[in-house]
Amino acid sequence: MIVGLAASVSTGANASPRQARETFFDTFKSLCIDTGLDPRAVEQAVKNAGGTDHSPPGAMTDRPYRMGFKAWDLSVSGHRFLVTASFASPPNSNSMEGCRIRSLQNEDGSVPAIQIWLAVPPISKDTYPGETKQQRKTPMTHSRYQFQVSRGTHKPLNTDEEAMKASLAGQFWLAEIIQDGNSLDVDLQRDVPRGTPAN
Repeated sequence: MIVGLAASVSTGANASPRQARETFFDTFKSLCIDTGLDPRAVEQAVKNAGGTDHSPPGAMTDRPYRMGFKAWDLSVSGHRFLVTASFASPPNSNSMEGCRIRSLQNEDGSVPAIQIWLAVPPISKDTYPGETKQQRKTPMTHSRYQFQVSRGTHKPLNTDEEAMKASLAGQFWLAEIIQDGNSLDVDLQRDVPRGTPAN
C-alpha cells in the first residue's frame, strides 16, 4: 500500500473524480490503519510517501510522563495533508497511540469509505452552524465513534461500562470525524494495554 501511495504523489491534476474521492481514505488507510497507529510505523510510512517534518519545538516531553507527537506535511495527488502521530504513557493507566490526518479542502467523498471501515454507528454527532464572519461559512459536523477491536472485528461500545472493559483489555478505539465542506479532519486513537509503553 505504501508503494502505491508513494507512486500516486505525482498524479496531480490528472486524478479522476473517483481518485479524488478515494485519495483521503487511501492515505488514511496507508498511514493510520495499516500501521496500527504505531508512531514509529506512521513516521516511516509518511517519510516513504514523501512527507516533510512539521513538528513544533517542545512536541515531546517526559513530564509529567512520556508523551508527545510528530507532524508532517504531505502532498498526494494534489491533496495537501497534515499528518500527526501521537502517544502518551501515563504511569497508572493504559498508554495511548493516535494518528490524525487533516486536509484543508473538501474531502466529503471519502467519509463513506471511512464509515464503512469503522463499521459502527457514531456515539455522538453534533452539527454547528456556519459562521459568516469567519472563513467557515458552512455547518461543521463532529462525529465520534468508540469501538472494540478483537480479531479484526469492530464491536460498538454503547455504554461507559462497555468502554471501560474494552479499555482495561487494551482493545478500546476512538475515532473522530470533523467536516465542514471545506476541510476534513479524522483522528484515530487506541489504548495500549498497561505495562506496554507507547512508542
